[in-house]
Amino acid sequence: MRVRWLLATCAIVVAAATAAGLHSLGALPPADGARRVPAQELPLGTAGLSPFEVRWAPGVLQAANMYFPAELEMLEVVHSEPTKQQAVELVTRIGMPLSPEALAQLPEQSIAEKGCYRWRFGPLDLNVFRDGNLGLFWPDRDPVREHFTNPNAKAASALTVDEAVAIADAFVKDAGLLPDGARMTDVVPKIAVHRYNDATGKDETTVLALSVIYRRFHDGIPEGSIGVSVNGEGEIVKVNRNMRNLRSLGRYPILRPEEARAMIWSPTSRVELGTNAPRYRPVKAAIEQVQMEYYDGATAWRYDTIQPVYIFTGSGRDGAGRPNSFTAMVPAVRPEFLEPVDLPGAGGAAVGSAASVAPGAPAKHAAPAKAKPR
Repeated sequence: MRVRWLLATCAIVVAAATAAGLHSLGALPPADGARRVPAQELPLGTAGLSPFEVRWAPGVLQAANMYFPAELEMLEVVHSEPTKQQAVELVTRIGMPLSPEALAQLPEQSIAEKGCYRWRFGPLDLNVFRDGNLGLFWPDRDPVREHFTNPNAKAASALTVDEAVAIADAFVKDAGLLPDGARMTDVVPKIAVHRYNDATGKDETTVLALSVIYRRFHDGIPEGSIGVSVNGEGEIVKVNRNMRNLRSLGRYPILRPEEARAMIWSPTSRVELGTNAPRYRPVKAAIEQVQMEYYDGATAWRYDTIQPVYIFTGSGRDGAGRPNSFTAMVPAVRPEFLEPVDLPGAGGAAVGSAASVAPGAPAKHAAPAKAKPR
């Protein structure tokens, strides 16, 4: 009964997403005519990990078979050189027009650093990437510095979630940063400081900023993210747009969940343990949740395509019965449509918010794990 309730919930979520007009890239050619593309590079993780047995927890496979699609879009990243005019238009939209003298001092193109073009507009640092990703940062609003230097600095608790969302919504809309089909999905603590309270004998955490997260969707599967960090004063501190300019390469056949599970230890997949100590490495484990998302890595990473991946999470035990958790990331596109690339052996994966399914629980979001930059 719990599994049937979950599947009905998932169907309602997908139907509602479609009705709401989630991101669409237009008419798509049939998968039969799809061309092969290079497999997407995933980050490394747990080193020297020996394969262990991975089975399904009760009900998980049945739920996954009913939820995930048979085909999904393959997305191509559109690259173009950032220009001075684009940067000036952006800062103007966010209410920071430049004087003629300041405009005259700006180079037409800044010096490229790792594919990123950097400008400083007064109190604002702006980083623009060739794929449409960008970062905005106001150093004079840094909540960590304010916390340690200003005794009157406000923590994020001075804001309600609704207030933070209203501030972020107004900013991304005025700045034109929110593509069609993207919507707010989460509000999470972004910046925090920790201290030990001698009087109480307890660790205390102060949240200094709230991050409002927006995501884009394809057939109900999340892709990309925009994070807007708001401090306790109600000011925008930082904006990270990891939502590339994309066009569709068409729909591609997707592995079924059991086929993807069988590829957990393939060279293109990644497995990461919650505890990396060798003595805690499992000998067998069970998949307790299945998620799917378009993997987009870090903002500064260069990708030519964005592809869907399965994310399996679960737990297992080592030979002595000690518990450990694991996360496995497996490319979702059928391997016959992917060109092999020179990838390291199986390791860990970075995961973000993803469409998910597990018996007896609605779709939820996974916390990010550490990833190794390219």
